[in-house]
Amino acid sequence: MPLEVQADEHGVPWHIRGDPLIGPVRPVQRWVAELDWWSHPVSREYWRVLLHDRLLCEIYRDVDQDAWFVERVYD
Repeated sequence: MPLEVQADEHGVPWHIRGDPLIGPVRPVQRWVAELDWWSHPVSREYWRVLLHDRLLCEIYRDVDQDAWFVERVYD
């Protein structure tokens, strides 16, 4: 699911907007995945964040497209 993300000057997300996930987030973990997926390189920056300090979400930024997406939501 596409996502609008507001990040600080270091690229750390602090607010997301993607119905129904809207609000402030607190980063918990960050990692980078760079893969050569069948000769089509993929570069993503993943973040686990807490939405409203309650809901754990995994989001990522597609580095090549400079676009954000939701990977999963943990319940």
